[in-house]
Amino acid sequence: MFLNSDGTVKDDVKISQNNSIVDVTKGDKFGMEVSAAGDLDDDGNTDVFVSAFEAQDVGVDMGLIYILYLDSNGTVKSYKKILPTFEDFPGITFPNAGFGDGLANVGDIDGNGMTDIVAGTKADLFWIILLNTDGTVKSSKRIDDSHPVVGGLSVSGSLFGRILRSLPDLNFDGVNELLVTACRDFLPDNYGEAYVFFLDSSGDVTSYELIDRNTVSGLDYPPDQQFGSLIYHVGDINSDGYPEIAVGES
Repeated sequence: MFLNSDGTVKDDVKISQNNSIVDVTKGDKFGMEVSAAGDLDDDGNTDVFVSAFEAQDVGVDMGLIYILYLDSNGTVKSYKKILPTFEDFPGITFPNAGFGDGLANVGDIDGNGMTDIVAGTKADLFWIILLNTDGTVKSSKRIDDSHPVVGGLSVSGSLFGRILRSLPDLNFDGVNELLVTACRDFLPDNYGEAYVFFLDSSGDVTSYELIDRNTVSGLDYPPDQQFGSLIYHVGDINSDGYPEIAVGES
């Protein structure tokens, strides 16, 4: 949607099965996750990443992520697909991976001039994906219960990695950080947790900080509220040079 300065809608463009060149199929869950990509093709227009996490291109409900290259009027001029193949994502769940159930732009991690992304799945794990400038996969890193730094966080049924958001560089190493939640952690009470993952330029997690009712003074929420059902970076509210975040409950 195109907005006026007073927040009203000036114009809108629908991107769907019948309203664009994108080969969307009904039931793909296209558009459930959307993330700005920056201007990837240097035409002066912002492009977008869009997931369709139940697309069938690779197998039943395997999912995929579209890179949509936009014109200045918001229509799609071309697109590419990031497919969850075994070649690019070794060991990915098959079938029913739900690749793209969780999506975020994390900036240019490796400094090659292309925006990189993270993609969640239905299996309580997510992928850090470094992209080539042509939109193909350069490398991927699986973050799950086998990871040496954060493996213990990926608990079955916790929805770990379904909610992913980028966070500005906190430790001044030139790489953005990542917000991740597990909103059904601490089963059966579903208290939920959030995490700040520190990333390096190879696309891996080097350390993390836990945000929950036990680590933050005064953050006392009852069970079954699924703390972390949403999370966002909301800027530097108190102007101390560090970002603030908003965390939702269900």
